[in-house]
Amino acid sequence: MKRILLFMLALTFMSCQQEVNTPPTDWQLDGVRGKVKKMVVLTRVPDTDIVSQTISLYDSLGYKVSMESLDNELDTELLEFSTNGMIKYEKYNGKLRKVNGLDYEGKVISEATQKWSSFKELVSTTHYTDNRAMSTVIKYVCDKEGNVISMQMIVKAGEVGQANVLTKWFYDESGYQNSFIQKDVLESKEDKFEISNETFDKFGNVEEQTTYTVDRNVFNERRYSYEYYE
Repeated sequence: MKRILLFMLALTFMSCQQEVNTPPTDWQLDGVRGKVKKMVVLTRVPDTDIVSQTISLYDSLGYKVSMESLDNELDTELLEFSTNGMIKYEKYNGKLRKVNGLDYEGKVISEATQKWSSFKELVSTTHYTDNRAMSTVIKYVCDKEGNVISMQMIVKAGEVGQANVLTKWFYDESGYQNSFIQKDVLESKEDKFEISNETFDKFGNVEEQTTYTVDRNVFNERRYSYEYYE
């Protein structure tokens, strides 16, 4: 009986260790619901010919495999895209993983380290191969379930690592992004934006989204589509 009890305690300890050592998924970081296999985001900027697209792929556990960035420079009505490059995600090694950015020829143009200091805070630091003095730092803060409650991005440049631009996103009680602010430190300028999530699919994922300036001018429009694991 004692042996059985010790064996059960050992299994419980191993289970707890496994749970603690498993970082929150990219489904949680990206705020998507359900077992998303592929997410496509189409972004339009009003009164311009700028149309871009990102394609994110997730494994069956919810961690990102890659994200491809595409532009449409030929015909915004036909929406024929050409790739700009791709971000590839390695698997986590404990609390850390490596992320590489590739250009359209497959050349590495950025290297990032994503590390959880605890499973409530993730810091992602990106350096660029053609400009080592420039870096991008993204900080995620999560609740106890691993869902994002705040996110901020700092773009630094120069040998002293001066912060040039700070962007911070805010979330509503249901976990959807609803606004963000962008501060230009060099120009002492701050812009505020409101995010309107307009339609959702059956899983609760956003399908149509519009971002407005404080003057209620449309900043951009986004359309989301998803493929799910069965």
